[in-house]
Amino acid sequence: MGHVVWNGRRFESDDAKQRRVLRDHRVDLAQLSRLFDGPIIEDFDAAHSHSEDRWRAIGMLDDRCLVVVYTERGEAIRLITARSAEPHEEAEFEIMLIGEALPDKPDDPSEQDRS
Repeated sequence: MGHVVWNGRRFESDDAKQRRVLRDHRVDLAQLSRLFDGPIIEDFDAAHSHSEDRWRAIGMLDDRCLVVVYTERGEAIRLITARSAEPHEEAEFEIMLIGEALPDKPDDPSEQDRS
């Protein structure tokens, strides 16, 4: 089991799951502790909290809006999974952060207005 201590908090994750999340979602669970230093939206994930309380957090890491699912085990935050935020989740985060959603970003830089 991997773990990181960041700003006095312990983060842990299953090694096999860490490899799978990195492969499938291009998110390194070992880096997620930094996400919790910035502004985040957290809510209780009642739909997936059958055997343990699970929480969902939306925040930014390296200019990427991510959704993180975790649980608390004692003093540790156990990271379960993470992925890029869906557009509606990113908009939810932007509204919380600045009061409104940002305009859609063009996928192709050549589509940007050059005026």
